[in-house]
Amino acid sequence: MGPKLINIDFSSTPGYRYRMPEMALRKEGRGNGIRTIIENMRDLATALNRPTEIVTKWFGFEVGSYTKYDKTTGFARIAGVHSLKDLNAHLKVFIDHYVMCPKCGLPETVFVPDGDKTECHCKACGYNDIFTGAHRIVAIIEKQLRSSGKTESHKRKKGKDKSSMKVVDPVEEISKALLDSKDASTISTMLHEFREEGILKKRERIPCLIAASFTSSEDIRKTTHLPILGELLSDKPLDQALMLRCCEILVHRHSELLASKGSLSGFFQQLYECGALEYDGLKVWSESKEGPFFLGEEHHGVCVQYALPFVEWMNSNQGEVEYEVEYEVEEYEEEEEDEEEEEGEE
Repeated sequence: MGPKLINIDFSSTPGYRYRMPEMALRKEGRGNGIRTIIENMRDLATALNRPTEIVTKWFGFEVGSYTKYDKTTGFARIAGVHSLKDLNAHLKVFIDHYVMCPKCGLPETVFVPDGDKTECHCKACGYNDIFTGAHRIVAIIEKQLRSSGKTESHKRKKGKDKSSMKVVDPVEEISKALLDSKDASTISTMLHEFREEGILKKRERIPCLIAASFTSSEDIRKTTHLPILGELLSDKPLDQALMLRCCEILVHRHSELLASKGSLSGFFQQLYECGALEYDGLKVWSESKEGPFFLGEEHHGVCVQYALPFVEWMNSNQGEVEYEVEYEVEEYEEEEEDEEEEEGEE
């Protein structure tokens, strides 16, 4: 069961049309390295119609901590321990100032560039005014808005249509394409275009595919997208091991479906039957003791135990095959210094 839905304005008004998921929080790490994870940041930002990076940075400014959004998992990380009550208070300020229309009070506003200025337009009441403010988030909103406008400018004729602040989310776009029954060739082309435009890095391709293919419990039950995964995913053991690491996130998010030996083994069996998983990839995943661990080494160990019946079945069918490979995957967390240098240069 996912997080409960609450009113965007934090009211208790029954039947209120605009809803968002309540933040799903957990703590990670220990000592000075402890962090608060918002597991459903992608869903929260989508409900607010604001880029995930903007909402994440807002929390960082308000609590005075380092933040990072991981688009492959949809998680936002905030350094330190923060309660749901405190984060909700900060979120309400963001919604009041940068989501709600100052005229009609509905969360129907969009930001559009107009020359060297930015306008705030309400799709509900027609309100239109210059978007200004002294908070640091205003400059970031405007910067991201113009960056988004540049990437889409080649698709529009000059003088027609204004770009609204919408940052492309590759997981969301691939998920929509899968729902529209696009074939593997179309999905592959989309992934290539995302790489060319700098939206998706090569190492994020597999996490993106897994996240987009299983966005809901229904996707896991029906396994509708498995045939396409079988065509798109590499047969390299390291790539398949990374795919299974991504599946560990699914175990956490959909524990009612996958958090048991029978269920996870059955899910891996389906990946095997559709051609997305082979023995060597399973072996690397189940025997590796090195990262990256998206949800920690302990959770990885638990998932290996859940999959043990399938691992043993595969071993019995393959026999004792000698296969040694080091699990070396590029780190997914970008260095904080690199990000700070880039921001400083800009």
